[in-house]
Amino acid sequence: MKLTVKPPHLIVRMKPGRWPDLPRMQQTIREAGYRPIEDNVGMTVSGRIEKQGDNLILDPNGMQDQVRFRLTPAAGNPDIAIRLETLSGETCELEGGWTPPRGGTPLPTLWVTTTRKIETGGRALW
Repeated sequence: MKLTVKPPHLIVRMKPGRWPDLPRMQQTIREAGYRPIEDNVGMTVSGRIEKQGDNLILDPNGMQDQVRFRLTPAAGNPDIAIRLETLSGETCELEGGWTPPRGGTPLPTLWVTTTRKIETGGRALW
């Protein structure tokens, strides 16, 4: 974990297969006297992209907890939408912003900014 105080910024690197308890982390930040920016949680996650109806879902690899994400292209990046569609069925590493389930959506959303297809040996291709 890395905490920078000016401006306040926290970087947490999780062990592979672990999912953070984000609400608890945000509460800890509040209790320390800081204000968490709840809609500004960035993450890098790898897994298989699956098409379910009109939605693209990321099923992360090797997770101990059952966590899945609804994938949405980040605003201002129309190429990501096309790229995500073409990567359906592939294992990829994705970067983006995370938001919790809202408005009847049962899954958290990953607002994708970057995609990298992962080859069989586990290395990112791009």
